[in-house]
Amino acid sequence: MISSADILTAVLLGLAGSGHCLTMCGGVNSVVLLRDQPSATSADSLIASSTAPQSTLMIPLFSIGRITSYAFAGFLLGSVGLAVQTLGKGVMHWAHLFAGVLLLAMAAYTGRWWMGLTKLEALMAKPWQLLQPLTSQLIPARTPQAALLLGALWGWLPCGLVYSALAWSALSGGPLQSAALMFAFGLGTLPSMLGAGFFAHQLAGLLQRHNVQQAAAILLLLFALYTIYSALAGLSAGELNHHHSMGHS
Repeated sequence: MISSADILTAVLLGLAGSGHCLTMCGGVNSVVLLRDQPSATSADSLIASSTAPQSTLMIPLFSIGRITSYAFAGFLLGSVGLAVQTLGKGVMHWAHLFAGVLLLAMAAYTGRWWMGLTKLEALMAKPWQLLQPLTSQLIPARTPQAALLLGALWGWLPCGLVYSALAWSALSGGPLQSAALMFAFGLGTLPSMLGAGFFAHQLAGLLQRHNVQQAAAILLLLFALYTIYSALAGLSAGELNHHHSMGHS
């Protein structure tokens, strides 16, 4: 059972990574074919540039598709997390530690302190290339159905922020819990992605300011440190209990 605090944390993770999310959705040149729209900087911008009368509606539909993919990925990873729980608390604590390290790398990435997470994104770019032909056929999206499908595909774009959130949410107790947290995470990214369609230049300028990036990075850093501390505390307690039981045997 997830708490309201968990939901709030997931939303805050999405908000804290909004600058990165806005940049990544248009920054991977090897993934998105922009030949017909050289001035566009993101999928949302491409949707907004459509001449279809439903273009205002298609921007939210794109994000609905994207968030749905996050939730589905959360469901899949939550199933794995549920299986990990059966292996014992020790394994769960190690899994939490791994999630905390990923969040720490995401904080460093957001603050531009260390860019090592780009290697993970580059690794995951290979599976994404299977979806690339489908996305190129949908850009620019000219119908609501195309915008929804494009968003659903775009949700699988290699993104360290999403991977960090997935690693954390997968250990929430089960697939439904993980899906709910990833949905909440997606809602956290919603303001920046909707803004990218309606007033991209102003919002991009705000989110890419050094002070804003640093504040977001520090927020992620604090949550990563808390996650790592909790995992280490659990591992330490488990080790003490193990030695205590050995002493009585």
